[in-house]
Amino acid sequence: MLRKKNKRAVTSSKGKRNLVKRQVKAPKLSAIESLEKGFRDMPAKIAALHRKDFDTSKKQEKKLNSELKKAQAKNKIAKKKWDGLASKSTGGSKKQMATAKKIYDNSNTHVSQLTAQLDQIKKAISAIAHKQAKFMSLGKQLVILEKEFEATLKKAASQTKPKARKKQTAKAKVTTMPEMQETVIQPEEQPITITTTNEPVEYNS
Repeated sequence: MLRKKNKRAVTSSKGKRNLVKRQVKAPKLSAIESLEKGFRDMPAKIAALHRKDFDTSKKQEKKLNSELKKAQAKNKIAKKKWDGLASKSTGGSKKQMATAKKIYDNSNTHVSQLTAQLDQIKKAISAIAHKQAKFMSLGKQLVILEKEFEATLKKAASQTKPKARKKQTAKAKVTTMPEMQETVIQPEEQPITITTTNEPVEYNS
């Protein structure tokens, strides 16, 4: 039977496996590139900080609303008690009425303080929301502006780039030689005279 070879992992002297991970390091940015990247990321970071302030302020608003409702409920009870004592004309009730009046006044002060704090926190929440929206919009506008600027640069580069001239195929010049008329000079026909003893005979060659 064939035995399978057990693959052994490389272990260190302590018996732990050495896992070698190859990490591809990103190229380091120059000082100017780092500054530009920080500038582009800044609006989003500021907007995130405003978001945290917004959430914290909303929690404070919720807490103040709860405290104000409790204070208003206590204020109603204190007023009702003071009104009840004020309606009585007995001399023994004057001390109780003064105490009730003091509790009612303190309750009124507490309600007024909570109302003022609640109004202040609401204004702060509105201002924080406005700032957050402003920096979010600024971040989006930076991205749009950068794209438009790159498009403008590409357009300007394409306009300044010299256009490639079309290759003109040189046409071979054909010179037409004048037609030479071949003239054949034929000798003039002259009669040949042959004399014989009888009569002369003429014929054309």
